[in-house]
Amino acid sequence: MMDQILTICAANICRSPMAGGLLQLLLPGSTVVSAGLYAVDGNPIDPTIATLLEGHGVDSNDHRSRRANQKMFEKADLILVMESAHKRAIERKFPQGRGKVFCLDPDEDVSDPYGRPWAIYEQTAARIARHTTEWARRISLL
Repeated sequence: MMDQILTICAANICRSPMAGGLLQLLLPGSTVVSAGLYAVDGNPIDPTIATLLEGHGVDSNDHRSRRANQKMFEKADLILVMESAHKRAIERKFPQGRGKVFCLDPDEDVSDPYGRPWAIYEQTAARIARHTTEWARRISLL
């Protein structure tokens, strides 16, 4: 089991809090933290993402964005990012973390739905849900 899982996106208001919320629901024995590489601390979750998370039974109303930092990278047993560019940026800033940074979807970046139509949010949420379920299954086998 992974004790500490970190989910990362750019601003920590859409993708990473959704992935983090779903992983926490699926892996109640783990601590799941989300952050953004370029986040401004204190912003609320995107309301569309909050609505979609509610549909999965996750209350995200208390979420506030936070910028990823060295301490988060060090504490995490697993770091799941939304884009390959995020993976490269973390591995440059935190070379000792190589081997624990992975893309949530290993085949394709999870694009940011922010400001896009509802259908794009739904597609993004479905992808995140599918891949967090797969990661949770893998993690539970450890």
